[in-house]
Amino acid sequence: MDVRQFRKQFWTVPALTPITFGNCQVQKGGDCSLTHSATFDPFLPGDDIWISDTKGRVFRALVRSWSKSTAELHIGVEYRDEVIGKVGVALRFSPHASMQGAKRLIEEFGGVPSLIYEPLTAFSRTREGLCVQVANVEYDFVNVELLWITGEPLDAASNPLLGIEFVVMGNRLGVEITSLGDFEAYLLCDVVRARILHP
Repeated sequence: MDVRQFRKQFWTVPALTPITFGNCQVQKGGDCSLTHSATFDPFLPGDDIWISDTKGRVFRALVRSWSKSTAELHIGVEYRDEVIGKVGVALRFSPHASMQGAKRLIEEFGGVPSLIYEPLTAFSRTREGLCVQVANVEYDFVNVELLWITGEPLDAASNPLLGIEFVVMGNRLGVEITSLGDFEAYLLCDVVRARILHP
């Protein structure tokens, strides 16, 4: 797979399942508590989902909680009014199924942390694949196919991160690491191990 194919597949929105959201109440911290009509298996806390709003825009939301009739989601302010009504949803990435150590990340951060504007503090090849450390979170990527890398990952002054993104791609996990500077990396791997590093 080349980088162009990877990026296209990475950001492709799958078929969305219809759902009706209603009665949005903004919670402390900006999360939205919503009633819903879903009859499918519930999403889990920390799941990254796609939502199409009533204007047809597609965006992402982070699941904080999901019960039989209500959901608490972290949604961008600009989408909150447009998510009420008949919309569509689909799972983008579930750390529970795809990441070892996800439970601890979700307990600490409420989901896989975005790490936006944090500098990379370690980036090294290992016997099993690749190790990346950002702030106090370390990711070990196992059985890596490195599709693209450019720039100097450890130039902290010019490379604060825009984020580390994950998505399931077939039977592997796609990872996109982007920065405000010239560092970018795109890779496929079989396993991600995450752990929180404490001083």
